Amino acid sequence: FNKFLWYFLINFIERVQSRLFRLRYNINMKFVRIRNLREDKDLYQKDIAKVLGISQQYYSEYENGNRSIPIFHLMKLAKFYNVSIDYIVGLTDNTKPYSRKIS
Repeated sequence: FNKFLWYFLINFIERVQSRLFRLRYNINMKFVRIRNLREDKDLYQKDIAKVLGISQQYYSEYENGNRSIPIFHLMKLAKFYNVSIDYIVGLTDNTKPYSRKIS
């Protein structure tokens, strides 16, 4: 495959999986907290997209709930904002991150 076709195929599969998940569980995973965290730091979507290594449009789909956020991006966001992943996804209102595992 060429790079563009491979990217298109993966993107298509991710979108289908995300929509099937939302339909199956009747969930619209709109991550309001990532928008709030970003705006609290007076940052633009393009700034956070750069941190994650993705486009602004791709990141916008995270905030709007049109795309599921992969765990490695949740981890980067949690470290960047110094909060827990549980806080980002709305499982807790405690912004304090858990202590980091030292290996």
